[in-house]
Amino acid sequence: MRVKNRAQTPVEFFSQSYRLSCTFDARRHSLGDLLYATTSAYLMLDNAYISPIDHPSRISADYPRVIIIKESLTFALTTYRDDALRRDQKYGSYLGTQLTAVFITLPHFDISGELRIPGRFDPRVLLSSQTGMFITLLNVTARLTSNPEITYHGEAAIVNKNQVSFMGLSDR
Repeated sequence: MRVKNRAQTPVEFFSQSYRLSCTFDARRHSLGDLLYATTSAYLMLDNAYISPIDHPSRISADYPRVIIIKESLTFALTTYRDDALRRDQKYGSYLGTQLTAVFITLPHFDISGELRIPGRFDPRVLLSSQTGMFITLLNVTARLTSNPEITYHGEAAIVNKNQVSFMGLSDR
């Protein structure tokens, strides 16, 4: 059973060659709502520690509060699906969405997961600037390309579209 109003939820942010692990207060807004919001260019987070992506157990630094610049973010990974979804993605299911397998390459990572798409879908629209800076994937595995044994898993990831090099979509 999932706890609904969690005070703090764990999130991992990846950018350049670092992973920032922290907690996020999801009581007022979901992580998806805040990352997709165009009214702010940054996020404030609590209880963070930073580690290199190729040595995830080695902590380089820790801080009680950190600021993340959204534009510089490669992707965010969370263990709770609802934290990554925007309000309209949670409650606007009248679109009849389906899950499609997707493979994405990013700097230092490749990501496998599922993408919620409407019945009629044009991949060119997905990566256009009209749909915002991020895309949300579900049931995610992120693999470090320089060391494939290092993987990160989560129920959802929010990916910066400007960091995507290649995207493969399944025909199923």
